[in-house]
Amino acid sequence: MAEALADALVRQGDLAKAAAVLEDASRLKAATVAPLSRPSETFWGVFWLRLRAKLAIVYRQMGRAADADRLDAEVAKLLAAADPDFHLLP
Repeated sequence: MAEALADALVRQGDLAKAAAVLEDASRLKAATVAPLSRPSETFWGVFWLRLRAKLAIVYRQMGRAADADRLDAEVAKLLAAADPDFHLLP
């Protein structure tokens, strides 16, 4: 839900609110990936990664290149072992 709201805010040109939504939604990594303990819900971590990747994009659009670079590095580090054909964002 946060991802869709942030996307809508970006389309409206409200980058600051979009960043705030993404920051809030991805603030607690543990809360986002906690469902991994339930075998039927094994992919929640990817949503946290998507939120962080989208936040990096919004930061870059806002001119916050250093913050975007920091998030890009964080996401890249976590995806280092991913399958080469895995794409986090379209």
